[in-house]
Amino acid sequence: MATNMQPQIVSREKIKPSSPTPNQKNSHLSFFDQIFPRIYVPLVFFYPENDHTIAINDHNPKTDNVHKSTVLKSSLSAALALHYPLAGRIRDDFTIDCRDDGVIFLEAKAKCELSDILNHPREEILKLLFPDGLCMCSFMNDWASLARNSGQEIRPEFNIGSSYPAVNLPIRKPPKKVNCASRRLVFDASDIAKLKAIVANEVKNPTRVEVVTALLYKCAISASRASSGSLKPTVSHHAMNLRARVFPPLSERCSGNLIGLFPVSTMEDDREMEFVWLVKRLRQGKTQFSNTCSSETLSGKELCLFILESIKGLRGSCSCNDEDQEVYLFTSWCRFPLYEADFGWGKPEWVTTLCLEAKNFIIVMDRREGDGIDAFVTLEEDAMAMFERDKELLDFASIY
Repeated sequence: MATNMQPQIVSREKIKPSSPTPNQKNSHLSFFDQIFPRIYVPLVFFYPENDHTIAINDHNPKTDNVHKSTVLKSSLSAALALHYPLAGRIRDDFTIDCRDDGVIFLEAKAKCELSDILNHPREEILKLLFPDGLCMCSFMNDWASLARNSGQEIRPEFNIGSSYPAVNLPIRKPPKKVNCASRRLVFDASDIAKLKAIVANEVKNPTRVEVVTALLYKCAISASRASSGSLKPTVSHHAMNLRARVFPPLSERCSGNLIGLFPVSTMEDDREMEFVWLVKRLRQGKTQFSNTCSSETLSGKELCLFILESIKGLRGSCSCNDEDQEVYLFTSWCRFPLYEADFGWGKPEWVTTLCLEAKNFIIVMDRREGDGIDAFVTLEEDAMAMFERDKELLDFASIY
């Protein structure tokens, strides 16, 4: 595999919305935009070369690339007109100024084959492919829909800020710097089935995310305790999409943050955390949290207070440092339609993210086949050295 595949930027252009924002209106940030750690997670989509889907005659690679670039830029401009807050700028803690500034569109080339990356997806190579920024799944699919002229009606909504308005909150304390290490773990469908079988008698219909998350949490706790010698209590916070759970429910087309984080605590003692027990705790925590959020008697203000109470120990530090307990943050993108983003030359071969240098931060997402899971884990360096040698973990996952 080529190791000197440093991408070369070919062009840099600002893309503005194809039509101005109506009345140059502002978009209001929500309570949920305010409270969660500002961790920006990039995505990269790998597509195979498929000239037959492009309506040009000579199939010259250079011409094809120019055509694809033109399609991407024109459809991005149309998508920004619909998702107008993304073309604006944050004014303050309460408002996005929708002034149609646009976004930066970079074109780059690298000397490698797609198969080189897909067959040997090394972390140091993948890091070269990521620009800074946050890609929204719905935005990517809307952009792709416009690029291939699908005719699908696109109506994003921006009403979370009015339903759950921003409030004055204490200033966050800066995160404590720690040396971290990151790894990508691959769980095949067959190994996930084995994990489900272990807990099937105790947990009804365990999900892929539940069993993989519980195993990662168990092994991370063991690694942290072994490397530090500390038996501090631990708590994990697990992201949950609240759009369909709040009352009244909101559309999945609502753009912006509308997630809650349900906590799962473990006690301070010297016993080994049991995998089955952790899966049960995850299920209980998720069910209780969901039931509370969906209560018809809970006002919007009461929901915000409940959410704020649930994330004590997490707010104030995106790297999850806490003197009294060890804090972990889990987020799942499983079942997100990331592999549906077809710009007119087929669906992606692989969609992946990057391990972020934020302590105890773990992302899980679908593999292309749908039944497997990719997990991206960041721990303190000493803990990672123990984590990646954990025999129980290696029985079910491959580490890269």
